[in-house]
Amino acid sequence: MKIVYLITGSGGSFYCANCYRDMLYIKAIRKVPDTTAKAIPLYLPPDEDVDKDHEIDTHVFFGAISMYLREKVRMFRNMPMFLEKFFDLKPFLKLAARLAGTTRSEGLEDMTLNMIKGDNTFRKDEMERLINYLNSEGKPDVIHLSNALILGLARQIKKRMDVKIVCSLLNEDDWINDMSEIYQDKAWKMMADESKYVDAFITPSRYSKEFFITKTGVKGDNIHVVPLGFDAPDHEKSEEVSRPPALGYF
Repeated sequence: MKIVYLITGSGGSFYCANCYRDMLYIKAIRKVPDTTAKAIPLYLPPDEDVDKDHEIDTHVFFGAISMYLREKVRMFRNMPMFLEKFFDLKPFLKLAARLAGTTRSEGLEDMTLNMIKGDNTFRKDEMERLINYLNSEGKPDVIHLSNALILGLARQIKKRMDVKIVCSLLNEDDWINDMSEIYQDKAWKMMADESKYVDAFITPSRYSKEFFITKTGVKGDNIHVVPLGFDAPDHEKSEEVSRPPALGYF
């Protein structure tokens, strides 16, 4: 089985618990016999400290700068591909990540809704580029979306590829709660509309499952609780009484 994981990168400018979770997920999946897993970043390149073993593809799709310019500046809505790829160069994206304060949704509300909305026309060319790239190395069996804030990709992928779509649910409310109330309501409603294009959701707790059901009104029959794991390295127990074993949680 071939699995492709679409993740949102951090640009290496801030600590992202979801990025670490994504890497652990990929490493765990690769241990399953006859299974391959690959991560492709959206918006920003991955944190190099997280991607020490080159687990993530070097291509970045829906680059943060070009997406932002398309949304905010009318003259850039139909920017040529060469200009878009210029803005997607890694040094520019890493600089944007440091300057933009990308852990907050303030000022990014419209762009967030456009990534949740499945029929957004501004993303057509980039969507075609992503689909062509996915098919270039052999069609995957499963495409896994790292969070519901990119749920709009599910509809477009389903139109073009006969694949199963899985979506993780974790921490979407942290981002949405920073939006004004009118945007919050739209975001949850759009997620409900786009959920029908997802074959299965996974979430780490019953609480997060019920929370998503409450906010969106979906039935939740295809939401599966998969508790987070802990991949502890082998180590010798300390003999020092003053240094008892301890676990750190991020």
